[in-house]
Amino acid sequence: MYAQEISAGQETSYEYSSTTVTYNSDENVVRSSSQHYQSSQSGTQTLVLTAVGAQTDKDVETLGKQDPFLQFSLNHEDKKSFQKTFTAKKAGKTPAWNQTFTLALAGEKFLYVELLDEESVGSELIGFAAIPIAQVIQAPGAALNGAFDLYNVKGNTIGTLNLKLQGQGFPNSSNQEVAGAPVRGMSLVDEAHQKRCKSMKTKEHAGEAGVALLGGALAVGAGLLGKKMYDDHKKEEEQKRNEQEEEDRRRQEFSQREEELKHREEEFSRREQQDKEDRERRQREENDRSSRHHEERREEHHREEHHREERHHHERRDACEWDPVGTYAAGDRVEYHGRTYVCLQGHTSNPTWEPTVAPSLWRTA
Repeated sequence: MYAQEISAGQETSYEYSSTTVTYNSDENVVRSSSQHYQSSQSGTQTLVLTAVGAQTDKDVETLGKQDPFLQFSLNHEDKKSFQKTFTAKKAGKTPAWNQTFTLALAGEKFLYVELLDEESVGSELIGFAAIPIAQVIQAPGAALNGAFDLYNVKGNTIGTLNLKLQGQGFPNSSNQEVAGAPVRGMSLVDEAHQKRCKSMKTKEHAGEAGVALLGGALAVGAGLLGKKMYDDHKKEEEQKRNEQEEEDRRRQEFSQREEELKHREEEFSRREQQDKEDRERRQREENDRSSRHHEERREEHHREEHHREERHHHERRDACEWDPVGTYAAGDRVEYHGRTYVCLQGHTSNPTWEPTVAPSLWRTA
């Protein structure tokens, strides 16, 4: 596999070729076939990696269960570039992490992965692999939920690693989460990476030999140091047990806090809904009161108008036509030219004392 970088202005283009490799140890023959793929995209291109878990054929721990963690890099020659998951304490052959990382891509060929067992002194290699990146970029949506073979330093498979890989910044990239069951992905043994892993194993053996020599020396002085070694061992076991209990306690507290937060959110939503319903109910009641008040005012106004009309009609009906020579008492009502007048003082009328010109005798009703 290779990746070629072509730059023009702010745009970067990478040409990827994926290679399928088959190795037969009996024939000592490597067979391969290649596929070409080109990606061109402005801006940053990244690889989002979710380390789901692994399954190995055996446990490298002689006593107890192994404590696996995964470390990975795009450049196995740069030790500082390796990132790693948390250690799955006593997970044995089936560790799970479900941790997500983001790596910046610049045309790298492989993602180098190494599964290790954490120990009190150093870490022991369980398996490793080189995963071609092109297979991720070429997948639909530039995303792959893959199960990748892991190898020992002899090139034999020792288990599988489940990774969710998603390329971002490519023409076919999708922002959707990688879904579905894992499918078999391609992984292989890169020669330079294999040398690095063999070197790690050599250091492990040297450490084990040193421990064996130390054990012999201690055996010579067992009569003097035996009890101290036993006490130290018990202390170390106690410390590990306390650490595990502390981690379990933290996880339980986190789970409890998460449950409490969920409960509070549900209670908040319930109260918010209740408040909303109360506000709507009060608003409806206020609207109903306002509507009733308006209706009552309208009916009252209508009754007043009706009474005024009746009173006016009654007054007009009781009033008689003004008589130019009639005799009137105070309070009498007459009609003159379409208007009603009330007598102010008693008198006997004459034709010149018309209500319109005799304000001392008449006023408009």
